[in-house]
Amino acid sequence: MKEVKSIKYNYHWFVLFIILPSVFLHSYDITLVPFGEHAWAQSDHYALALGFLDNNFDFFHPQTFALNHQFPSKSPIVNPQGITSVDFPLLHFIVALLMKGLGTDAPFVYRITTLIWSWAGLLSLYRAITFIKDYKIALVITSLIALQPIFVYYQDGFHVSIAAFSTFLIGLSFLIYYHKSHSIKLFYLGITFITLATLMRFTHIICLLALALLFFVLIIKYKKWYSQLGSIIVGGILVIAYFGYNIYLQQTYGSVFLNKPVLSDGLADELKNLLILVRNYTLKFLPIFHFSLISVGLFLLKKSKVNISKSKNILFFSIVYGLGLLVFTLVMAWSLKTHNYYALDTWMPWLVLNLVLLFTSIPSKIYQGKRYRNLYLVFIFLSFIYSGYSQYKNYYKSGETDSIIQDFTKAKTFIEDVIDKREPYIILCGYGYNTPLIATKTKAFRIHHYDLDYPIEKEIEFHSPKILVVHDFNFKESNPRMIEQFKKNHILFARTQNISIWKIKK
Repeated sequence: MKEVKSIKYNYHWFVLFIILPSVFLHSYDITLVPFGEHAWAQSDHYALALGFLDNNFDFFHPQTFALNHQFPSKSPIVNPQGITSVDFPLLHFIVALLMKGLGTDAPFVYRITTLIWSWAGLLSLYRAITFIKDYKIALVITSLIALQPIFVYYQDGFHVSIAAFSTFLIGLSFLIYYHKSHSIKLFYLGITFITLATLMRFTHIICLLALALLFFVLIIKYKKWYSQLGSIIVGGILVIAYFGYNIYLQQTYGSVFLNKPVLSDGLADELKNLLILVRNYTLKFLPIFHFSLISVGLFLLKKSKVNISKSKNILFFSIVYGLGLLVFTLVMAWSLKTHNYYALDTWMPWLVLNLVLLFTSIPSKIYQGKRYRNLYLVFIFLSFIYSGYSQYKNYYKSGETDSIIQDFTKAKTFIEDVIDKREPYIILCGYGYNTPLIATKTKAFRIHHYDLDYPIEKEIEFHSPKILVVHDFNFKESNPRMIEQFKKNHILFARTQNISIWKIKK
C-alpha cells in the first residue's frame, strides 16, 4: 500500500482539465430555468425541490405543483396536494434547504448544487485512481467522463441522474481503496454510497445485484467475506423498503414520473428502438474522440502484455454487471432510446468501471513521454470543442417545451391578477405536468392532450374547477373540431400573449 505522503495528487491539473472546462461549458446555462432537451422532465425535478419549500420539508411526502398526475392513484383523491411517488428525493431536499438558507428559489441554486455534486464525484474518483496508480491515468479517466456530451448536458441540470451517478462514483472510489487496502470500513463506505445512488435512481440496483452475486460466489469458494455480502444485503433491503414505500405513494397519490416499463410493440419495433439507441450512443455516449482514446488504451495494454485475467474477480463482476444491463436495455429499449439520461444510470457506471480496470492495468513506463501527453491534450481540445458544440445544439433553438415555460413566465403576473389564488384552475397545454407550473409557481390541474377523441370535457368536469388557462400556441395546433367544441362550452375571459383564460359556461 502506498504511503500517503508519497502520493502527488497535482490538483492543479484536475482544476485545469476538469473544473475549468465545465465552468466554461456551463457559463451560459447556469442561471436558466429547465431548457432544451428533456426540459419537461427536468421541470418535474425542479418542481420537486420547490415542493419541499411548500410542504415544510416533509421528506416522505414529496410534491410538485401538478394536482393530477400522468399515473393516477388507485382511488380518486378528495383533496389533492400534488404529492407524488419518486425515487429517494435527496437531491431535491438538499436543494430546497439551500434555497431556504439563501432566501431564493432561483434555478441557479439547483444548477450549482448539481454541478458541485458532479465535481465531488469526479474528484473522489480522481483521488482514488491517483492513490492506486498516478495522476496521469486519473486525469485520463476523469476527462473521459467529464467531457462526455450526455454527462456535460446534465452536469448542471435538474435531473437527478447526474447526482445519482456522481454518488455512484464516490462509492466506486471507496471500493477502489478497499481493493488496495482491504479495509472493511472502506468497503462499507463504498456500499453505503452505491446504495444511496440506487435509492436516488433505482436502476443502480443492477450494480448491487452484481456485487452480491460476486461475493456469494466468493463465499462458496473460499468460505469468507461474509461481512461484505451482509452489507450488500442490508443495502438491498433499504432499497427494496423504499421501493415498497414508493409503490404505496403511487397507489395512494399517483405519480408524475414513469413508474413502469414501456415495452416495444413487437420485434420490429424493438429492433428499430435498438438501432436508434446505438446511433444516439455513437454520437453522444461514446464519441469518436472518446473511442479513439480508449482504443489507444487497449493498444497499450496489449503492447505491455499484461495479463488482465489476473483481475478475475473484477472481470466477473464486470461481466455479470454488463449482462444485467444488457437485459435491462432489451426490456427498456424504448425508454433508453427516448430518454438519454438513462445512460447515466446504466451503461455509464459500467463504462467507468471498465475504464478503471483498463487504464490502471497499463504499466506506468508504457505511457511516459511527450507523444502520449500531446495525445491527451489533443483529446482534451477536441472533446471540449465537441461538448461545446453539443451544448450549443441543445440550447440555441427553443423547442415547444421551452416556449411553454417562457410564455407562462411572462404571463405570471397576468394570471395572478385575473385568478384568485384560492380558486383551483386547469392549465391546458402540451408537454409535461410541471412545465408551465414552474413558471407560475402555483398549483393547478393539468391537461395536455389535444386529440379529438380525448375526453377533455369529462376531465374538466372531473376536476371541478371552472377556470381554464390555455396555451394558445398549442391549442391552435390541435384538431379544429375539438376547438369548435371547446368554444361552445367555454367563454373567453381574458387574454395576453399566447395565454388565454376561459370560464366554463353555466
